[in-house]
Amino acid sequence: MLGPVPLDGATLPQTRLDLSVMEVGRGPDGRRSWTERALGLRDSLGPFRLAYLEALLRVADWQASAEESRGSGGA
Repeated sequence: MLGPVPLDGATLPQTRLDLSVMEVGRGPDGRRSWTERALGLRDSLGPFRLAYLEALLRVADWQASAEESRGSGGA
């Protein structure tokens, strides 16, 4: 269990964490694990294209965080 967590003047309720998605292979509900999904992306895109897309996502996240900290909010 996690929480409750105070965040920016609000309190997020207590939440049960489900880490089963991190397990290898398919879960009891038939859903693919995180590992299986990541390997599928690597296999379909290739390691270099996947790394490029991750870099784009990280830079966009850094820029959004910088804008947020300056108070512009990006909107």
